[in-house]
Order: sequence, then C-alpha cells, then structure tokens
Amino acid sequence: MPDRHDHWIAGKPDAPAAGSYLPTIDPATRQPGDEIAAGTAADVDRAVAAADDAQPGWARTSGAQRSEA
Repeated sequence: MPDRHDHWIAGKPDAPAAGSYLPTIDPATRQPGDEIAAGTAADVDRAVAAADDAQPGWARTSGAQRSEA
C-alpha cells in the first residue's frame, strides 16, 4: 500500500482540505508510487496564513540561524 503525504503547513503535516490525494508513478519502473496531497484554494489560504504568522519571528532570525533551518 502506498504511503500518503500530506501538505506541510505551520511545521506539521496537514491533510488536504478536500481530502483528495494524487497518485505518483515511479518513472524508472512505471510502478505506482506514493500518494501526495491534492491542494485546493483552502489549502493555499491556510499555508499563506501560516507564513504570515511565522514571518515576524523569521525576520528576527539571523542569517546563520536561517542556514540551519
């Protein structure tokens, strides 16, 4: 059974709003691969809101600290 990969929003896995996943195919073997979250406008809105929330802290982070992220 393939693994399912959710979106990564606000530092944690986040299931797609519509609950939909897209299949992948291994290009070398043409065999089915894992499933990835299918994003919608609602998913983008959550990701943008999380980025807006994180921005002030990120702005206070030094270049050296950012390179370790």
